[in-house]
Amino acid sequence: MKFLKFLLIVFVIFICPPVYAGFINGGGADSAAIVLNTTHRGSDGSDHSLVNSSVQEADFNAQTILRATTDDTPQAMAVAEQTIIGRKTGGNIDDLSPTEVRDILNVDDGADVTGSNAPQAHKASHQDGGGDEISVTGLSGTLADDQHIIDAEAVTAMGVKADGNALNHDRYADSEAKAAAVQSGAITNGVTLAPTHDAVFDVKTTADAAQTSGEVVTLIGSTAPQAHKTSHTDGSDDIQNATTSQKGLLTDTDWDTFNEKQSVPVVYAKTSSATLTATEVSGLNTLHNDGAGGEVIMTWLALVTGQEAVFYVNDAQYLQIKAPAATTIRIGAVTSAANGYIRSNVVGNWVRVKAMPDGLVVMGFGGVWTYDE
Repeated sequence: MKFLKFLLIVFVIFICPPVYAGFINGGGADSAAIVLNTTHRGSDGSDHSLVNSSVQEADFNAQTILRATTDDTPQAMAVAEQTIIGRKTGGNIDDLSPTEVRDILNVDDGADVTGSNAPQAHKASHQDGGGDEISVTGLSGTLADDQHIIDAEAVTAMGVKADGNALNHDRYADSEAKAAAVQSGAITNGVTLAPTHDAVFDVKTTADAAQTSGEVVTLIGSTAPQAHKTSHTDGSDDIQNATTSQKGLLTDTDWDTFNEKQSVPVVYAKTSSATLTATEVSGLNTLHNDGAGGEVIMTWLALVTGQEAVFYVNDAQYLQIKAPAATTIRIGAVTSAANGYIRSNVVGNWVRVKAMPDGLVVMGFGGVWTYDE
């Protein structure tokens, strides 16, 4: 009996594969129990469970495959209808939808390149400027549509005058065409007529009765004057200036006066400090600080009585109206220092300022304006 026990130990140790190797547990003098070892040792020296991580038949339902998305973790995965097993960039093994498969293949939905299917509409790609433009230069035969004749072809078709080709003839100047029309009776007494039988029959009589160039000019009226603008500016034939008693050209002084009386108020945006111009303070224009990033100081130019403007706070930045040197600005009974100012940073505030003999005067305002702070 001991001999049989020895043979069984040798069989288990040396004959059975390592995966199924067991160990002997002494159960008595005449018997031995073989217990299955549930682990095996890998090349790295670590033990791995065979039973706990095994995949069983019960894990697989219909239409199921085995996949692993991480190392040593196989799992069952059901495959849906109308899908293809694959893997997108950066993704895991999965059942891919038709749209995902087309994205991988870079194919549009409905694309069909089989010989029995007509190509999709794409004429724009073959037209002028298209990505696959077709040039008629490489085509042979006659085009279905009429084509414009190019100059070289027209010259070749006409030939030369010596050929007697009806397409080649002299080009008449205006005077030659007029003389030919008169001779053919197309023009009689300055009136265009259809050629009569007599006119065609007796060309000489018609030609003798034709008007001279002077007579023709008289009949059709005087010709347009030749270019002569310099004669009106070089002193030889200058056009007079307009006065209260005669018509003529408007002088610069009169033009400025006209502008001042007829000008339409203009709105100016000021985003940085500057000295006002005569144009800006004439005609009751409006100036504002829309878009300013800080205080805008508008300095009045040298005082000219009658100039005025309206100032409006559009952005919440100080808008300052500063009087010129040695000049004050007055709001009612309050007067600033010489070269003083008024200002406000409240959106919606406005002030109307006018130049008077004694300085700048506020003629009206809305909101609070401070002076010489």
